[in-house]
Amino acid sequence: MERKAAELAETQRKNASLLQDQLEIFKSNLHQFARKYAKEIRTDPRFRMQFQRMCQIAGVDPLVYKDKDKGKHSNEIIEDDIKRAIKQLQPLGGGYQVITLGSRKMVQSAPREMNKDQTNLLVLAQDNGYFTVRLVEEKYRWNHDRIQNSLDAMLRDGLVWLDDQIRPNQYWVPAYFFS
Repeated sequence: MERKAAELAETQRKNASLLQDQLEIFKSNLHQFARKYAKEIRTDPRFRMQFQRMCQIAGVDPLVYKDKDKGKHSNEIIEDDIKRAIKQLQPLGGGYQVITLGSRKMVQSAPREMNKDQTNLLVLAQDNGYFTVRLVEEKYRWNHDRIQNSLDAMLRDGLVWLDDQIRPNQYWVPAYFFS
């Protein structure tokens, strides 16, 4: 009985090892396929979706992989990828959406909608990444209460960060840090 159990365990170990080897070969072939058809994967949404499904089944991250000769590679994430990801989040709620502010597109992740004043302040910050109360007063001719109401809401929602180490205070938009 013990001999049979040992044989069975050895057979299972060999099968698991063989399966692991086959999976590694499949992953390697999938990476070669990704390199060969990189342009199609980036530009054709249907092709990309099928490729991503194949990767998901194999447990391979389609965006980042390790190439033994060339180190770490990643495919460029395009706007369509972001839109599809946000669409997948919609059933969870949370208000994720792509919005256009001036010449830029941003992902809105705040749970409530921005009003027109908040949108104007984000547009104002596009060039420098920040704005000041004085700049808002000069550009939009708003009174102090109107500016403060917008700033309070934006600070609360994390849309802007206050730098009070400088005068006049600067309100930075973290979404613009890396653009």
